[in-house]
Amino acid sequence: MIINTLAAMCAGFVLNIILNEPPGILSPEKLIGSFVRKIKISLERFYEETPEARKMAGRVAVLFTLIIFAGIPLALMMIAYKLHPLAGVIVDSLFCWAAFSVRSARDNVSQAFRGIRSGNFLRTKKAVLDLSGKNSAAKERGDLISESVECAADAAAERCTAPLFFCAIAGGFGGMFYRCVSILHRTLSPAQDDFSLPARDLWKVLTFLPSLICAAAIRADAAFLKLDSKNSKFICKRDRKKIKPAGISDCRCSMAGALGISLVDGVTGVSVGEQLKEYSHNDVYWANQLMYGSTFIDLLIFSALRILVYVIIAIF
Repeated sequence: MIINTLAAMCAGFVLNIILNEPPGILSPEKLIGSFVRKIKISLERFYEETPEARKMAGRVAVLFTLIIFAGIPLALMMIAYKLHPLAGVIVDSLFCWAAFSVRSARDNVSQAFRGIRSGNFLRTKKAVLDLSGKNSAAKERGDLISESVECAADAAAERCTAPLFFCAIAGGFGGMFYRCVSILHRTLSPAQDDFSLPARDLWKVLTFLPSLICAAAIRADAAFLKLDSKNSKFICKRDRKKIKPAGISDCRCSMAGALGISLVDGVTGVSVGEQLKEYSHNDVYWANQLMYGSTFIDLLIFSALRILVYVIIAIF
């Protein structure tokens, strides 16, 4: 089973890199996002306008979403594995494919880079919206570069490393479980209300450890790319507690330090990093390389750990 899950994770990752996410209505972002928006409207009719009632409605929304979009994949995987191991690996691979968002994250950051380089800021703002689910408030070129790099850092943790982490633990079910929570968070959190609190809290818990792993991989990749890995480590240690959530802040600080720029949080206005040079569109390019490189580092780490566990079990 350990090797089956590893094979499914790697196959799903390759499918995502080559084909991007499942197309059309099969795209988790569209399918789950649409479901979450509809169930929010429905649940708000049945609960009072009090903080506790809205939190309860938010918990119900999280529960229903996970049952449908993570529970059903789990059931299908169990049935497939009982029929034949190969059938199980195929179904598992398809759900791992749906759980990953590596290719779309890379493409969106590339769009942000091209938009800034060509002066087409609307193109960049659209890419930022697709990545974060939030409208860009940037008015200056430097602010837009800062937002784009911040989105790349967040995507490295949330869209790349975290799905890999949970696929490595529980295959397609683990990946889809996290993807559901991630989409719930991005769909509901912009409102910053009591309804979104359960999804936001669950997302913070699940993303914390993968984000720390991702930040370490970003620093390792910065050294490989001959960027400022020492400053990356220094900034991460100095500024990681300035912004929340914990974990994601490590990724932002590591990327800001590697690039020698400061990143300003769009919500709190708190900045991390140090402006050692002027902003450049190349900052977004290198942020994309760090995001992509750290993802492959994490894939190798999780695969190696999975193989190590298999060997240990086989020996003993």
